[in-house]
Amino acid sequence: MATGFDVNRSKVSDDALAEFLSKPVEEDITTVPGIGPKAAEILAKNCENDPGIETTFQLIGKFLSLKGKGMGSKEHCDAMW
Repeated sequence: MATGFDVNRSKVSDDALAEFLSKPVEEDITTVPGIGPKAAEILAKNCENDPGIETTFQLIGKFLSLKGKGMGSKEHCDAMW
């Protein structure tokens, strides 16, 4: 089992990521590359005391909220993982 985020295991193509980043953010979380219906279902479930994540905006907000002072990119991605 993976112990953290590994960019080399990402199944999102460079083209798909570039297309996503070039467009306005949409509310539908399945517009995020790599998030299909199953991942959206898992993210929407409450986890411990955290409410589920149902929109792209909530996903971005959650990611940004995990960025601690002095935290590098790898640690930040691992915190989301």
